[in-house]
Amino acid sequence: MDDGAGSRHDTGVQLTTFTIDSSLGHWTHSAWQPAHLAGIVEDMWHFAGKTTLPRERIFPGGFLEIILHLGPRFHDVDDTGARRGLFPLTCITGLQTGAAVIEAPAEPCCVLGIRLRPVGAYALFSHSIAELTGLTVDLADLAGSSAVALAERCYAAPNVECRFRLVDQWISEQLRAAPRPDPGIAWAAGRLEASSGQGPIAPLYQNAGLGKTRFVERFREQVGMTPKRYA
Repeated sequence: MDDGAGSRHDTGVQLTTFTIDSSLGHWTHSAWQPAHLAGIVEDMWHFAGKTTLPRERIFPGGFLEIILHLGPRFHDVDDTGARRGLFPLTCITGLQTGAAVIEAPAEPCCVLGIRLRPVGAYALFSHSIAELTGLTVDLADLAGSSAVALAERCYAAPNVECRFRLVDQWISEQLRAAPRPDPGIAWAAGRLEASSGQGPIAPLYQNAGLGKTRFVERFREQVGMTPKRYA
């Protein structure tokens, strides 16, 4: 195939798969957007294969992301281009405040990712996500041993669809004991996203029924940064 081209098909579970075989490498990328987790999960994705360009620059996208390494792990790269070290087996990256660089292993790898909406991440972990902003930490620090167990079950699963179903089950179990996010904060974050960050802040806390200070505190806790910075 030419660079950037790929084959595509959908399965009965609305799983979409692209296969790339070009000068950029050979890999298969699958994705699923579970409708029943809307507001929590933006999508799940699965990468298996190898690229010829080992380093990738990741830009802020307004999401938190869980990564399960189901094979050789990626390296974290600092601003000077030096390796910081391997990422944890299971990790979560908070809202990014700038670009980051990652380096793929030399051998073929397999990675499963879960992109979380900010308020969804707060609901999932029952924990202020402001502490995660700009960082990547071990998922076990938030979710305990269930994070490692999830990676082990996904590693042993026979196919991508089964892996996504295991993640779906894990998320549902996590949510059972989770507090409900403040609906006013969820609404405000949605309004900022819909306006691409161009809307005024004052009407948001007024419509959320909160004072400015309380609104900013709660927004930072449940989204990860202040409304102005998020915008």
